[in-house]
Amino acid sequence: MYLGIKSLYGTVIFASSLTLISCKKDDPNTGQLPSIVWKSGGVYTNRDTTVSKGTLVTLGVNATKGSANDPLTLLQLKRSFDGGSDSVILSVNLSGNMGDATTLDFPVATRSVAGFERYTFWITDKYGLNNQVSLVITTKQ
Repeated sequence: MYLGIKSLYGTVIFASSLTLISCKKDDPNTGQLPSIVWKSGGVYTNRDTTVSKGTLVTLGVNATKGSANDPLTLLQLKRSFDGGSDSVILSVNLSGNMGDATTLDFPVATRSVAGFERYTFWITDKYGLNNQVSLVITTKQ
């Protein structure tokens, strides 16, 4: 009989723990992708474009956290030439108010040879969720 009560207590404790786990509410303020958008107007290049070699263009982005409890933690700019591999050319750890929203302007002098350059801005939040925007600048002869 002692062994039967012990088994019964074990089953009750196990069932109770399952009930507690299954009753956990999802936080509606977590898990949404952070937002990142190109700046537009004025001096900003915000879509694929073709320019002369050595042209100065300005890339700009605005980024915001996706949810109240998911601050931004990292902003990166990656670049590739002529379809090659991406290289990180800028990496900024974000904290404080920058974790809620951040903005960045990045001037680019295009290459002195014809070809294309792809620029990709990545934003990441504290849970590792990320979002990106990219564009291609083609330099002509």
